[in-house]
Amino acid sequence: MSYRKFLDDWSKKYLRNTDINFTEQTTEEQWAVIRDNWIINKRYKELITFIVENWDSGNCDDFSRPFSKHLINNKELNYYKRLWKGIIRNRLDKLWPDYDYLKQELPMLTIEKIKNVDISGYNQFSADESIERTVAWRQLYIVDGINEFIEGLKILNDNEEIDRQTTLLRIVSNLEKPKHKPTTDKRKIDENLFWQLINDTRKISTDQYNFIDNLKSTLEAFNPKEMRNFDKLLNTKVNELNTWEHWALAYIVRRGCGDDEFDYFKVWAVSKGKDAFESIKEIDENQLFTIFDEDPQLEELYYLAEQVYEDKTTDLMAPVRVKVSELTGKRWDEDKIYQTFPKLCKLFNYD
Repeated sequence: MSYRKFLDDWSKKYLRNTDINFTEQTTEEQWAVIRDNWIINKRYKELITFIVENWDSGNCDDFSRPFSKHLINNKELNYYKRLWKGIIRNRLDKLWPDYDYLKQELPMLTIEKIKNVDISGYNQFSADESIERTVAWRQLYIVDGINEFIEGLKILNDNEEIDRQTTLLRIVSNLEKPKHKPTTDKRKIDENLFWQLINDTRKISTDQYNFIDNLKSTLEAFNPKEMRNFDKLLNTKVNELNTWEHWALAYIVRRGCGDDEFDYFKVWAVSKGKDAFESIKEIDENQLFTIFDEDPQLEELYYLAEQVYEDKTTDLMAPVRVKVSELTGKRWDEDKIYQTFPKLCKLFNYD
């Protein structure tokens, strides 16, 4: 929802023809105007979510740094930590898969050699960069981010978090990928336990990204074989939302929704827990607005069970077969969506 709200604010201001100064600015300058307005109005939580969602590689320095400084100056410790933990989490999510691939391709390459790789002129957006330069750049980028995070924590006097980030700094500096938990939970994942795991994890999570981290940690305690049960239940529930009406809901909420985004919407609906999922499934207009408190996209959950299985076994999980139903319901036209779903459009201020 934060992503949609930010773009809504940007679009409304950009389309004001009387605001000549604004329309002559670059997109980056325009976004900075919206960012600063959100800061003035203390929309910190929404702004953090937007940053973490939009810059999923963690490369948001130019946009996020003024906000980070504002949080430090105003002693907003909790928001400052949420911002930086989200940024660093995104950067780490890109580092470890690349590092695993590098070890497969060049098993004799040492950490010292990686640290000495020349990354001058590295272009993170180029597909021509070598995997060695990419890993070396990602490592340094994360180290720089953690150090910047720690400097702010020193000003805010959070010694406990400084200790945690110092430990993470050592892990990244030495490319010591964290080891996964041993199997300690012997339970079988059936539908009841599936929903219990989702619900309990949502209760302790600050946002959808923290939810993924927490759920991954929980699933790592299970026997890897149970990941197939989890994945089958997840895809079964996702399939229950395969209707044109649910696609319309996703389209209205997000101001547009393609094929892939609809898949990520459905899996996000499952991540919100059993009660919320049922309300979304029934398109209960009395409950929907409170449920949609973040951008309804969670691609990471689609692959989480496979990732846990692979991490624990170093092997690929066999595909889980779930019969996918065809889209049901009445197909709608994008140009007439307001006339077709007037209540939903009004509920989510779609015009």
